[in-house]
Amino acid sequence: MSNFTSITQVPQNPDVYPCVLFPKTIEQNFPKLVEVRQRIPTEGTLDRVQLNSIVTEKFVPSNLISISSVLSIVSLLILIARFFNVYQHNGIAIAMTIACISSFIWYSRLVKKEKAAYYRKLNRQSIKKSLQDGRVATKQTIISQEFQIPNWQQILSDKVLKHDGISTAQVGTSEPEFNKYLIKYFEPILRPSYSFNIPNFHKPYSADFCLQLPCGLSFDLEIDEPYVGNTGNPHHCIDDDKDEIRDRFFAAGNWITIRFSEKQVVTQPDECCYLVAMLIEALTGDRTIKHKFNPSTTLPVRDRRWTKLESQEMAKNKYRDSYLPKFKANQSTKCASTAQASKSVKLSSKKIIKPKPKPKT
Repeated sequence: MSNFTSITQVPQNPDVYPCVLFPKTIEQNFPKLVEVRQRIPTEGTLDRVQLNSIVTEKFVPSNLISISSVLSIVSLLILIARFFNVYQHNGIAIAMTIACISSFIWYSRLVKKEKAAYYRKLNRQSIKKSLQDGRVATKQTIISQEFQIPNWQQILSDKVLKHDGISTAQVGTSEPEFNKYLIKYFEPILRPSYSFNIPNFHKPYSADFCLQLPCGLSFDLEIDEPYVGNTGNPHHCIDDDKDEIRDRFFAAGNWITIRFSEKQVVTQPDECCYLVAMLIEALTGDRTIKHKFNPSTTLPVRDRRWTKLESQEMAKNKYRDSYLPKFKANQSTKCASTAQASKSVKLSSKKIIKPKPKPKT
């Protein structure tokens, strides 16, 4: 349980990226900690109280204990009767008393002998071997806490908004490269970019990336640019209600929206994917995707969301060029190296054939 990702470990601050927005249906059914009581076999050094009970139970026959108890009770009754002159047979009373004392001494010596032998045996053998031999079998009640995972398939049955086809919206600058990382980690659950019709509006919403789990949980991954590249117009501003209205639309359809800034997916693609994997684990308990990551992978560094004025200032200073040139340079380097490699392969595949000299006549 200690390694399990709790939903509280996932960033949920709407003023910074990454930003996770949950529908109410999912928010009301987050996995909860429950107490689990379990009796498990224990391995370790037994204390003397436990050992005494084990020796008495395993090595002293129960019928001997019963005989000794009966003799003690009968002798006690005879002695009481003789004391009040109710019983006159002195010989029988003395015999029963002697028998009782003898059985008690014999029983005590037997238990003491078996205890000593068993102590020596435990000193020679490990407690694990004793457990395997069936000589020591103790159980301890453990109270632990575990996450109770909801039945999402039942909760979300017929409640998830269905798409209206594949999106035809223009692809963002950083989306193709980030898509490669999503394929690397989430290929089985990665879906095409879907479009969703908006009631009483001619244009649909388009999801940048879609993930859908078999249990019904659906994720809309969005990459937010601070301004439009060719016009410099403010985009995805925190003081503009366009994104808020859009998020409410997807939340009403039981889609989880995860927003990253463009800078985050360009400079920290693995970390962004790791956040999604953590969220999937927190909601389902499934660690399959999370295990694909390097153990040293961390969450992406937070990036503060911007206002319209800040967006205009960013466009004026060409803020996106501070991280996109590296991205484009990497892309062009890859393309150049690929072209050069293919060119060299073609040249090496060609054979230079020299013309044969004509024979002299």
